[in-house]
Amino acid sequence: MQQTPDFRLRIDAHALVQLGEQLITDDEQALLELVKNSYDADADWAKIRVKSDYVPSPEKDFVPSEAIGLIEIEDNGTGMDQKAIERGWLLISLSPKRHQKEVGERTKKHKRLPLGDKGLGRLGTMKLGKCLSVETRHSPTEEGWLVTFQWSDIRSGTLLEDVPIKWHRIPANGEIGTTVRIFGLRDLESWRTEKRKKRLGFKLSGLISPFEGASDFDVTLQVNDEEINLVRISTKLRDTATMTFDYRWDGKKLLINGKLKLMWFRKKKRDEFDQFIGHDEGAGLFRKFQENKLLGKEFPIAKSVEPSWFLTLSKEIQAIDIQFAPEDGSDPGPFYGSLDYFDLDTDIQLPKSVFASASDYREQVKNLAQMYVYRDGFGVRMGKDWLNMGGAWTSAASYYSLKPSNVIGFFRLSVGDNPQLIEKSDREGFTDNEAWRGFSTLASVITNSIISTCPINRSLKGLEYCIKERQRAHFLEGE
Repeated sequence: MQQTPDFRLRIDAHALVQLGEQLITDDEQALLELVKNSYDADADWAKIRVKSDYVPSPEKDFVPSEAIGLIEIEDNGTGMDQKAIERGWLLISLSPKRHQKEVGERTKKHKRLPLGDKGLGRLGTMKLGKCLSVETRHSPTEEGWLVTFQWSDIRSGTLLEDVPIKWHRIPANGEIGTTVRIFGLRDLESWRTEKRKKRLGFKLSGLISPFEGASDFDVTLQVNDEEINLVRISTKLRDTATMTFDYRWDGKKLLINGKLKLMWFRKKKRDEFDQFIGHDEGAGLFRKFQENKLLGKEFPIAKSVEPSWFLTLSKEIQAIDIQFAPEDGSDPGPFYGSLDYFDLDTDIQLPKSVFASASDYREQVKNLAQMYVYRDGFGVRMGKDWLNMGGAWTSAASYYSLKPSNVIGFFRLSVGDNPQLIEKSDREGFTDNEAWRGFSTLASVITNSIISTCPINRSLKGLEYCIKERQRAHFLEGE
Protein backbone atom coordinates (compact mmCIF):
# COMPACT_ATOMS: atom_id res chain seq x y z
CA MET A 1 0.00 0.00 0.00
CA GLN A 2 1.36 3.39 -1.03
CA GLN A 3 2.24 5.66 1.88
CA THR A 4 0.32 8.93 2.10
CA PRO A 5 2.70 11.80 1.18
CA ASP A 6 3.59 14.23 3.93
CA PHE A 7 3.50 17.40 1.87
CA ARG A 8 4.03 20.44 4.13
CA LEU A 9 5.69 23.82 3.82
CA ARG A 10 8.64 23.86 6.20
CA ILE A 11 11.59 26.12 6.76
CA ASP A 12 15.23 25.35 7.36
CA ALA A 13 16.30 26.93 10.64
CA HIS A 14 19.34 28.52 9.00
CA ALA A 15 17.03 30.70 6.90
CA LEU A 16 16.18 32.55 10.11
CA VAL A 17 19.86 33.42 10.62
CA GLN A 18 20.07 34.79 7.10
CA LEU A 19 16.90 36.79 7.66
CA GLY A 20 18.24 38.31 10.86
CA GLU A 21 21.50 39.30 9.17
CA GLN A 22 19.58 41.12 6.43
CA LEU A 23 17.04 42.88 8.64
CA ILE A 24 19.26 44.13 11.47
CA THR A 25 21.83 46.71 10.42
CA ASP A 26 24.10 46.76 13.47
CA ASP A 27 24.31 46.18 17.21
CA GLU A 28 22.71 49.50 18.09
CA GLN A 29 19.69 48.76 15.90
CA ALA A 30 19.36 45.33 17.52
CA LEU A 31 19.35 46.93 20.97
CA LEU A 32 16.82 49.53 19.85
CA GLU A 33 14.38 46.83 18.71
CA LEU A 34 14.58 45.21 22.15
CA VAL A 35 14.02 48.56 23.87
CA LYS A 36 10.99 49.14 21.64
CA ASN A 37 9.60 45.82 22.88
CA SER A 38 9.82 47.23 26.41
CA TYR A 39 8.00 50.37 25.29
CA ASP A 40 5.27 48.27 23.66
CA ALA A 41 4.97 46.28 26.90
CA ASP A 42 3.81 49.51 28.62
CA ALA A 43 7.00 49.79 30.67
CA ASP A 44 8.04 52.98 32.48
CA TRP A 45 11.69 52.27 31.84
CA ALA A 46 14.23 49.99 30.16
CA LYS A 47 17.73 49.42 31.50
CA ILE A 48 20.49 48.28 29.13
CA ARG A 49 23.52 46.71 30.80
CA VAL A 50 26.65 45.42 29.07
CA LYS A 51 29.06 43.21 31.04
CA SER A 52 31.88 42.12 28.76
CA ASP A 53 33.62 39.95 31.40
CA TYR A 54 30.53 38.13 32.65
CA VAL A 55 30.96 34.35 32.91
CA PRO A 56 27.57 32.60 33.01
CA SER A 57 26.68 29.87 35.48
CA PRO A 58 25.10 26.81 33.83
CA GLU A 59 23.14 26.15 37.04
CA LYS A 60 21.71 29.69 37.26
CA ASP A 61 21.71 31.02 33.70
CA PHE A 62 21.19 27.66 31.94
CA VAL A 63 23.71 28.49 29.22
CA PRO A 64 27.30 27.18 28.75
CA SER A 65 30.00 28.81 30.89
CA GLU A 66 32.09 29.52 27.79
CA ALA A 67 29.41 31.97 26.54
CA ILE A 68 31.34 34.91 27.98
CA GLY A 69 29.93 38.43 28.00
CA LEU A 70 26.39 39.57 28.71
CA ILE A 71 23.91 42.16 27.47
CA GLU A 72 20.65 42.45 29.35
CA ILE A 73 17.63 44.63 28.77
CA GLU A 74 15.38 44.83 31.81
CA ASP A 75 11.98 46.53 31.98
CA ASN A 76 8.98 46.83 34.28
CA GLY A 77 6.42 46.18 31.55
CA THR A 78 3.48 43.81 31.58
CA GLY A 79 5.57 40.67 31.21
CA MET A 80 4.45 37.52 29.38
CA ASP A 81 2.41 34.48 30.34
CA GLN A 82 2.81 31.07 28.69
CA LYS A 83 0.54 31.93 25.77
CA ALA A 84 2.35 35.21 25.07
CA ILE A 85 5.70 33.41 25.01
CA GLU A 86 4.43 30.66 22.71
CA ARG A 87 2.36 32.84 20.38
CA GLY A 88 4.45 35.98 20.58
CA TRP A 89 8.11 35.63 21.43
CA LEU A 90 8.71 32.17 19.95
CA LEU A 91 6.47 32.39 16.89
CA ILE A 92 8.48 34.32 14.33
CA SER A 93 6.71 37.17 12.51
CA LEU A 94 3.36 36.62 14.16
CA SER A 95 2.72 39.59 16.38
CA PRO A 96 -0.52 40.59 18.09
CA LYS A 97 0.82 44.14 17.83
CA ARG A 98 -0.23 44.27 14.20
CA HIS A 99 -3.86 43.73 15.19
CA GLN A 100 -3.53 46.27 18.00
CA LYS A 101 -2.39 48.89 15.47
CA GLU A 102 -5.19 48.10 13.07
CA VAL A 103 -7.96 48.45 15.66
CA GLY A 104 -6.29 51.27 17.61
CA GLU A 105 -5.94 49.26 20.81
CA ARG A 106 -3.78 51.18 23.28
CA THR A 107 -1.92 49.98 26.36
CA LYS A 108 -3.64 50.34 29.71
CA LYS A 109 -1.15 52.47 31.65
CA HIS A 110 0.43 54.80 29.08
CA LYS A 111 -2.16 54.56 26.28
CA ARG A 112 0.46 53.64 23.68
CA LEU A 113 0.00 52.21 20.24
CA PRO A 114 2.64 49.54 19.56
CA LEU A 115 5.73 50.46 17.56
CA GLY A 116 6.76 46.96 16.50
CA ASP A 117 4.97 44.18 14.66
CA LYS A 118 7.66 42.31 12.74
CA GLY A 119 9.39 40.29 15.47
CA LEU A 120 12.73 42.01 14.94
CA GLY A 121 13.56 42.13 18.65
CA ARG A 122 14.31 38.44 19.01
CA LEU A 123 15.96 38.22 15.57
CA GLY A 124 18.24 41.09 16.56
CA THR A 125 19.65 39.14 19.49
CA MET A 126 21.56 36.82 17.14
CA LYS A 127 23.53 39.89 16.02
CA LEU A 128 24.64 40.45 19.59
CA GLY A 129 25.45 37.04 21.03
CA LYS A 130 25.23 33.26 20.91
CA CYS A 131 22.63 32.43 23.57
CA LEU A 132 19.30 34.00 24.40
CA SER A 133 17.48 33.99 27.73
CA VAL A 134 14.07 35.54 28.48
CA GLU A 135 13.01 35.91 32.11
CA THR A 136 9.47 37.22 32.45
CA ARG A 137 6.72 37.63 35.04
CA HIS A 138 3.23 38.87 34.24
CA SER A 139 1.95 38.66 37.83
CA PRO A 140 3.57 39.79 41.10
CA THR A 141 2.19 36.70 42.88
CA GLU A 142 2.45 33.93 40.28
CA GLU A 143 5.47 32.01 39.05
CA GLY A 144 7.20 33.37 36.00
CA TRP A 145 9.10 31.79 33.10
CA LEU A 146 12.74 31.50 32.10
CA VAL A 147 13.17 30.40 28.47
CA THR A 148 16.57 29.86 26.85
CA PHE A 149 18.03 28.66 23.57
CA GLN A 150 21.27 28.88 21.61
CA TRP A 151 21.54 30.46 18.18
CA SER A 152 24.33 27.94 17.47
CA ASP A 153 21.65 25.21 17.52
CA ILE A 154 20.09 26.82 14.47
CA ARG A 155 22.04 25.00 11.78
CA SER A 156 21.47 24.27 8.15
CA GLY A 157 19.53 21.04 7.76
CA THR A 158 17.62 21.52 11.03
CA LEU A 159 13.96 22.43 10.89
CA LEU A 160 13.09 25.50 12.91
CA GLU A 161 10.58 23.63 15.08
CA ASP A 162 13.31 21.11 16.01
CA VAL A 163 15.61 23.70 17.59
CA PRO A 164 15.77 22.81 21.31
CA ILE A 165 14.18 25.25 23.76
CA LYS A 166 14.82 25.01 27.51
CA TRP A 167 12.36 26.39 30.02
CA HIS A 168 12.05 26.71 33.78
CA ARG A 169 9.46 28.10 36.18
CA ILE A 170 10.80 30.84 38.43
CA PRO A 171 9.36 32.09 41.71
CA ALA A 172 7.28 35.26 41.98
CA ASN A 173 9.17 38.24 43.35
CA GLY A 174 6.38 40.76 43.86
CA GLU A 175 7.10 42.51 40.53
CA ILE A 176 6.26 42.20 36.85
CA GLY A 177 8.42 42.74 33.81
CA THR A 178 10.85 41.10 31.43
CA THR A 179 14.62 40.77 31.28
CA VAL A 180 16.18 39.68 28.00
CA ARG A 181 19.75 38.39 28.33
CA ILE A 182 22.18 37.74 25.48
CA PHE A 183 25.20 35.63 26.43
CA GLY A 184 28.40 34.94 24.52
CA LEU A 185 28.91 38.37 22.98
CA ARG A 186 30.16 38.44 19.42
CA ASP A 187 33.32 40.46 18.79
CA LEU A 188 33.87 40.35 22.54
CA GLU A 189 37.12 42.33 22.69
CA SER A 190 35.57 45.38 21.06
CA TRP A 191 32.98 45.59 23.84
CA ARG A 192 35.85 46.21 26.26
CA THR A 193 37.22 49.26 24.45
CA GLU A 194 36.57 52.93 25.16
CA LYS A 195 35.88 53.52 21.47
CA ARG A 196 33.04 50.99 21.43
CA LYS A 197 31.56 52.47 24.58
CA LYS A 198 31.52 55.99 23.13
CA ARG A 199 30.08 54.76 19.85
CA LEU A 200 27.31 52.88 21.64
CA GLY A 201 26.36 56.01 23.58
CA PHE A 202 26.29 58.27 20.53
CA LYS A 203 24.51 55.78 18.29
CA LEU A 204 21.77 55.06 20.81
CA SER A 205 21.45 58.80 21.45
CA GLY A 206 20.56 59.21 17.79
CA LEU A 207 18.20 56.23 17.64
CA ILE A 208 16.35 57.15 20.85
CA SER A 209 15.33 60.75 20.24
CA PRO A 210 17.76 63.14 21.97
CA PHE A 211 15.33 66.00 21.35
CA GLU A 212 12.32 65.00 23.39
CA GLY A 213 12.13 61.20 23.53
CA ALA A 214 9.10 59.54 25.04
CA SER A 215 8.14 61.58 28.10
CA ASP A 216 6.74 58.53 29.91
CA PHE A 217 9.58 56.13 29.07
CA ASP A 218 13.17 56.30 30.30
CA VAL A 219 16.14 54.43 28.85
CA THR A 220 19.44 54.05 30.69
CA LEU A 221 22.73 52.52 29.55
CA GLN A 222 25.49 50.95 31.64
CA VAL A 223 28.68 49.47 30.19
CA ASN A 224 30.93 47.47 32.50
CA ASP A 225 29.42 49.15 35.58
CA GLU A 226 29.86 52.65 34.14
CA GLU A 227 26.78 54.77 33.54
CA ILE A 228 26.73 56.17 29.99
CA ASN A 229 24.65 59.31 29.66
CA LEU A 230 22.60 59.28 26.48
CA VAL A 231 22.88 62.69 24.84
CA ARG A 232 19.95 65.04 25.13
CA ILE A 233 19.48 68.07 22.90
CA SER A 234 18.66 70.52 25.67
CA THR A 235 17.48 74.10 25.38
CA LYS A 236 20.97 75.19 26.45
CA LEU A 237 22.54 73.32 23.54
CA ARG A 238 19.99 74.66 21.05
CA ASP A 239 20.79 78.15 22.30
CA THR A 240 24.37 77.73 21.06
CA ALA A 241 23.13 77.33 17.46
CA THR A 242 23.51 80.30 15.13
CA MET A 243 20.27 79.48 13.32
CA THR A 244 17.25 77.50 14.42
CA PHE A 245 13.95 76.67 12.74
CA ASP A 246 10.77 74.99 13.96
CA TYR A 247 8.12 73.68 11.59
CA ARG A 248 4.71 72.04 11.82
CA TRP A 249 2.32 70.48 9.30
CA ASP A 250 -1.31 70.03 10.40
CA GLY A 251 -2.83 68.81 7.14
CA LYS A 252 -4.07 72.26 6.15
CA LYS A 253 -1.00 74.45 6.34
CA LEU A 254 2.75 74.35 6.88
CA LEU A 255 4.22 76.77 9.43
CA ILE A 256 7.95 77.56 9.46
CA ASN A 257 9.45 79.83 12.12
CA GLY A 258 13.13 80.63 12.44
CA LYS A 259 15.65 82.66 14.42
CA LEU A 260 19.11 83.85 13.36
CA LYS A 261 21.94 85.23 15.43
CA LEU A 262 23.95 88.16 14.19
CA MET A 263 26.98 85.86 14.27
CA TRP A 264 25.40 83.85 11.42
CA PHE A 265 26.43 86.65 9.04
CA ARG A 266 30.07 86.65 10.08
CA LYS A 267 31.27 83.36 8.62
CA LYS A 268 34.92 83.63 7.58
CA LYS A 269 34.82 87.40 7.03
CA ARG A 270 35.68 88.40 10.60
CA ASP A 271 37.31 91.79 9.94
CA GLU A 272 34.66 92.86 7.46
CA PHE A 273 31.93 91.74 9.83
CA ASP A 274 33.35 93.79 12.69
CA GLN A 275 33.74 96.86 10.47
CA PHE A 276 30.49 96.82 8.52
CA ILE A 277 27.95 94.86 10.62
CA GLY A 278 29.10 94.31 14.20
CA HIS A 279 29.98 97.94 14.93
CA ASP A 280 26.31 98.87 15.40
CA GLU A 281 25.13 95.38 16.44
CA GLY A 282 23.53 94.81 13.05
CA ALA A 283 21.19 97.82 13.08
CA GLY A 284 22.20 98.90 9.58
CA LEU A 285 21.97 95.37 8.24
CA PHE A 286 18.47 94.97 9.65
CA ARG A 287 17.36 98.24 8.01
CA LYS A 288 18.65 96.90 4.72
CA PHE A 289 16.58 93.74 5.13
CA GLN A 290 13.49 95.80 5.92
CA GLU A 291 13.92 97.66 2.64
CA ASN A 292 13.92 94.42 0.68
CA LYS A 293 10.30 94.06 -0.46
CA LEU A 294 10.88 90.59 -1.87
CA LEU A 295 12.20 89.42 1.46
CA GLY A 296 9.18 90.79 3.33
CA LYS A 297 6.82 89.05 0.92
CA GLU A 298 8.47 85.64 0.87
CA PHE A 299 9.88 85.29 4.39
CA PRO A 300 8.72 88.12 6.69
CA ILE A 301 11.33 89.14 9.24
CA ALA A 302 11.20 90.94 12.58
CA LYS A 303 13.72 92.05 15.18
CA SER A 304 14.01 89.36 17.82
CA VAL A 305 12.82 90.22 21.32
CA GLU A 306 15.29 87.66 22.71
CA PRO A 307 18.63 89.37 23.41
CA SER A 308 20.75 86.49 22.13
CA TRP A 309 18.97 86.37 18.76
CA PHE A 310 19.16 88.96 15.97
CA LEU A 311 16.06 88.46 13.86
CA THR A 312 13.11 86.11 13.43
CA LEU A 313 11.54 84.76 10.25
CA SER A 314 8.15 83.23 9.61
CA LYS A 315 6.45 81.56 6.70
CA GLU A 316 3.04 79.97 6.22
CA ILE A 317 2.20 77.79 3.23
CA GLN A 318 -1.36 76.61 2.65
CA ALA A 319 -1.95 73.01 1.56
CA ILE A 320 -3.50 74.20 -1.69
CA ASP A 321 -0.27 76.00 -2.59
CA ILE A 322 1.81 72.84 -2.16
CA GLN A 323 -0.29 71.16 -4.85
CA PHE A 324 0.40 67.50 -4.28
CA ALA A 325 0.60 65.98 -7.76
CA PRO A 326 -0.16 62.23 -8.01
CA GLU A 327 3.53 61.46 -8.20
CA ASP A 328 4.15 63.65 -5.13
CA GLY A 329 1.89 61.60 -2.89
CA SER A 330 -0.77 62.65 -0.42
CA ASP A 331 -1.08 64.07 3.08
CA PRO A 332 0.99 61.84 5.41
CA GLY A 333 -0.74 63.13 8.54
CA PRO A 334 0.41 65.82 10.99
CA PHE A 335 4.01 66.10 12.14
CA TYR A 336 6.44 68.66 13.50
CA GLY A 337 10.15 69.14 13.98
CA SER A 338 13.12 71.46 14.25
CA LEU A 339 16.47 72.18 12.63
CA ASP A 340 19.49 73.77 14.31
CA TYR A 341 22.67 74.97 12.61
CA PHE A 342 25.85 75.10 14.69
CA ASP A 343 28.66 77.31 13.40
CA LEU A 344 31.74 75.43 14.54
CA ASP A 345 34.24 77.59 12.66
CA THR A 346 33.74 80.80 14.64
CA ASP A 347 34.52 81.66 18.25
CA ILE A 348 32.24 79.50 20.33
CA GLN A 349 30.58 80.99 23.39
CA LEU A 350 29.64 77.97 25.46
CA PRO A 351 27.70 77.63 28.71
CA LYS A 352 30.22 76.01 31.06
CA SER A 353 27.48 73.99 32.69
CA VAL A 354 26.87 72.13 29.40
CA PHE A 355 30.32 71.51 27.88
CA ALA A 356 33.76 71.32 29.42
CA SER A 357 35.53 72.46 26.25
CA ALA A 358 35.00 73.58 22.67
CA SER A 359 36.45 70.29 21.43
CA ASP A 360 33.82 68.31 23.36
CA TYR A 361 31.15 70.55 21.90
CA ARG A 362 32.40 70.09 18.33
CA GLU A 363 32.66 66.32 18.79
CA GLN A 364 29.09 66.04 20.02
CA VAL A 365 27.68 68.15 17.19
CA LYS A 366 29.65 66.22 14.58
CA ASN A 367 28.56 62.86 16.02
CA LEU A 368 24.89 63.82 16.16
CA ALA A 369 24.75 65.81 12.91
CA GLN A 370 21.79 64.41 10.96
CA MET A 371 18.22 65.12 9.97
CA TYR A 372 16.48 62.40 11.95
CA VAL A 373 13.01 60.90 11.65
CA TYR A 374 11.42 59.68 14.90
CA ARG A 375 8.21 57.81 15.49
CA ASP A 376 7.03 58.25 19.07
CA GLY A 377 10.60 58.98 20.13
CA PHE A 378 12.33 56.06 18.35
CA GLY A 379 14.46 56.50 15.26
CA VAL A 380 13.75 55.33 11.75
CA ARG A 381 17.07 55.03 9.94
CA MET A 382 17.39 57.30 6.94
CA GLY A 383 20.24 57.98 4.56
CA LYS A 384 22.96 60.22 6.01
CA ASP A 385 21.91 63.16 3.82
CA TRP A 386 18.50 61.98 2.63
CA LEU A 387 17.36 65.58 2.08
CA ASN A 388 20.39 66.41 -0.10
CA MET A 389 21.47 69.43 1.91
CA GLY A 390 25.02 68.51 0.95
CA GLY A 391 24.27 69.08 -2.73
CA ALA A 392 22.78 72.48 -1.94
CA TRP A 393 25.78 73.41 0.20
CA THR A 394 28.48 72.41 -2.30
CA SER A 395 26.68 74.23 -5.12
CA ALA A 396 26.04 77.40 -3.10
CA ALA A 397 27.72 80.53 -4.40
CA SER A 398 28.18 82.07 -0.94
CA TYR A 399 28.98 80.96 2.58
CA TYR A 400 25.35 81.40 3.57
CA SER A 401 24.07 77.87 3.24
CA LEU A 402 23.85 74.80 5.46
CA LYS A 403 26.77 72.42 5.86
CA PRO A 404 25.19 69.01 6.65
CA SER A 405 27.85 68.10 9.21
CA ASN A 406 26.80 71.15 11.27
CA VAL A 407 23.05 70.47 11.21
CA ILE A 408 21.05 68.61 13.86
CA GLY A 409 17.32 68.32 13.28
CA PHE A 410 14.35 66.00 13.31
CA PHE A 411 10.87 65.20 12.06
CA ARG A 412 8.53 63.81 14.71
CA LEU A 413 5.91 61.27 13.60
CA SER A 414 3.62 58.99 15.58
CA VAL A 415 1.88 55.67 15.06
CA GLY A 416 -1.49 57.33 15.69
CA ASP A 417 -1.08 60.38 13.42
CA ASN A 418 0.89 58.77 10.60
CA PRO A 419 -0.34 55.17 10.25
CA GLN A 420 0.19 55.09 6.48
CA LEU A 421 3.91 55.83 6.84
CA ILE A 422 5.09 52.23 6.99
CA GLU A 423 8.64 51.35 7.95
CA LYS A 424 10.52 48.86 5.83
CA SER A 425 11.18 45.47 7.36
CA ASP A 426 14.84 46.35 7.94
CA ARG A 427 13.87 49.71 9.53
CA GLU A 428 15.90 51.49 6.83
CA GLY A 429 13.42 54.17 5.81
CA PHE A 430 9.81 53.84 4.67
CA THR A 431 8.05 51.85 2.00
CA ASP A 432 7.33 53.81 -1.16
CA ASN A 433 3.65 54.69 -1.00
CA GLU A 434 1.53 57.84 -1.32
CA ALA A 435 1.99 58.82 2.32
CA TRP A 436 5.79 58.54 2.07
CA ARG A 437 5.88 60.58 -1.13
CA GLY A 438 3.70 63.21 0.50
CA PHE A 439 5.95 63.37 3.53
CA SER A 440 9.04 63.55 1.33
CA THR A 441 7.48 66.44 -0.62
CA LEU A 442 6.72 68.38 2.57
CA ALA A 443 10.17 67.68 4.01
CA SER A 444 11.74 69.05 0.82
CA VAL A 445 9.57 72.18 0.96
CA ILE A 446 10.70 72.76 4.55
CA THR A 447 14.41 72.21 4.00
CA ASN A 448 14.50 74.10 0.72
CA SER A 449 12.87 77.08 2.43
CA ILE A 450 15.43 76.95 5.23
CA ILE A 451 18.42 76.31 2.99
CA SER A 452 17.70 79.13 0.65
CA THR A 453 16.13 81.57 3.11
CA CYS A 454 15.66 82.90 -0.37
CA PRO A 455 15.96 86.69 -0.49
CA ILE A 456 18.30 86.83 2.52
CA ASN A 457 20.96 85.03 0.52
CA ARG A 458 20.39 87.35 -2.43
CA SER A 459 20.70 90.34 -0.09
CA LEU A 460 23.90 88.90 1.32
CA LYS A 461 25.41 88.67 -2.13
CA GLY A 462 24.91 92.41 -2.25
CA LEU A 463 26.51 92.65 1.18
CA GLU A 464 29.57 90.73 0.03
CA TYR A 465 29.90 93.01 -2.98
CA CYS A 466 29.74 96.10 -0.77
CA ILE A 467 32.32 94.66 1.57
CA LYS A 468 34.59 93.92 -1.34
CA GLU A 469 34.22 97.42 -2.72
CA ARG A 470 34.24 98.91 0.80
CA GLN A 471 31.07 100.85 0.10
CA ARG A 472 29.81 100.84 3.63
CA ALA A 473 27.83 104.04 3.37
CA HIS A 474 26.06 102.94 0.19
CA PHE A 475 24.97 99.63 1.72
CA LEU A 476 24.33 100.36 5.38
CA GLU A 477 23.29 104.00 5.39
CA GLY A 478 21.64 104.18 2.00
CA GLU A 479 23.79 107.12 1.03
